[in-house]
Amino acid sequence: MRQIRLLPTLAILLALGLWAAVASQPIAHAQQNLLVNPGFDGQYSSFVPQTDQQKAACTLGVCTTAQMPDGWFPWWVSQSATDGELINRMPEYKPVCPSQPCPYLDRVKGGVQAAQYFTFHSTHTAGMWQRVTVPANARVKYTIWGQAWSSASDAIPSDYPTPVNMRIGIDPTGGSNPFSGSIVWSGYQNPYDNYVPFEIEAAAQGTAVTVFMWSAPAEPRKHNDIYWDEASLVVVGQGSAPAGGGTGSGAAPAAPAYVPGPTPTPNAEGLILVTVQPGDTMWALAARAGLTLDGFLELNPPLTRDSFINVGEQYIIGKVDPPAAEPTPSRKPRPKRPPPKKALAIPLVKRPPRQPLPPRPSHPPSQRPLLLGPPSACGLLMTPTAMAF
Repeated sequence: MRQIRLLPTLAILLALGLWAAVASQPIAHAQQNLLVNPGFDGQYSSFVPQTDQQKAACTLGVCTTAQMPDGWFPWWVSQSATDGELINRMPEYKPVCPSQPCPYLDRVKGGVQAAQYFTFHSTHTAGMWQRVTVPANARVKYTIWGQAWSSASDAIPSDYPTPVNMRIGIDPTGGSNPFSGSIVWSGYQNPYDNYVPFEIEAAAQGTAVTVFMWSAPAEPRKHNDIYWDEASLVVVGQGSAPAGGGTGSGAAPAAPAYVPGPTPTPNAEGLILVTVQPGDTMWALAARAGLTLDGFLELNPPLTRDSFINVGEQYIIGKVDPPAAEPTPSRKPRPKRPPPKKALAIPLVKRPPRQPLPPRPSHPPSQRPLLLGPPSACGLLMTPTAMAF
C-alpha cells in the first residue's frame, strides 16, 4: 500500500522534471547571443581605417569622426565625382548618450547606451558590421532594434522626413563587403522616432557570418540620424534558412545618385529660378540651393508645407540686384575745335582832318603860262604875250 501511494507522487515529480527540462531549453538557447557588445554599451574609440577608401577619408590615420563601440566597425559609400555636393557624405558615428544619466533616453532601447550615425543637410549610404564565429553551417537569426530621426528642422518628431531605407543583413560567408551578392537582406523600414524590430535568418556557409546594418536616406535633410540598439545573433538550427529570411528581399539597391542640372542664373528682374525635375521635392530644391525649407517657402509665398509641385514649374531660390542697363552705343564724339584766337585789338589812330589845299591863283586865260617844250638852256619861259608870230 505504501508503494502504491508513492506512485502518484513519483509521477508528479517526473512530470515536473520533464517540464522543467523542456522549459529551460529555450531559455538557455535564448541566452546564447553570439554578438560582441550587442547593447552598444561601454567605451567608444576612434576607428582606425582599414581600406584605401577609408584611409583617404581619414587622413590623420584615425577617423576621429567615427567613434565606434567595441566589436563594431563602420562602413560607408564615399562621394563620387558624379554625386551632388549633398549626396553620399561620410556620416559621423558616435554614442547616443554623451554623458550619464543619458539626456536622450527616447533614443535608447535598453541598457545605458545606443549607437548612432548621421549626416547633416545631406544623404549617406552607410551602416555598421560585425563578423561572428558560429557553429559550422548553423542556421542563425539576427535581430536588432532601429529608429530614425529625419527632419527638415530641429523639430521632434521628424519634420517633413525622407525615406531612410533602413534594413539589416547576414553574409553567410563571413565577408565584410556590404554590396556582396551573398548577403541575405531583410525588408526596408522607415521607423521615424520610435524603435521597431528588424529580423533576418540565414544559414552559415562555414564557421563565420557577418551581420550588417544599412541605411540610405533618399533626400538631404537637416537631420538624417540613424539609431541602433539591442542586437542579437542566435543559432536556431542547422541547414538552410528560408530564402530571404524573415522580412523581405535581399536585392541591394544602387546608391542614390544625383544628376545636377544647369546652374541657375538671375533673370532680368534679379530672380534666380529653378525648374522642377522628375523626382524633385520642395525640400530637395531648397537643399540644393543651400536653403532651409522655411527659407524656400518664404521666397515662394503661395507654397506651404502641404503644397504639391509639378515637373516644369519654376520657383525662386534666390534674389540679386537687377543688372544695370547697358548704355546705348553711339558714335565717338569728334573733338571740339579750339575757339579761334582773337585778333589783336589795334587802336585806331584818328587822323587829323585833311587841310584843304590853298586855292590856286586865278589867272586870266591870257596870263596862264604856256609851256611849249622843255625849257631851254636858258630856262626861258614864254608867255603868249611875248611870242611873235
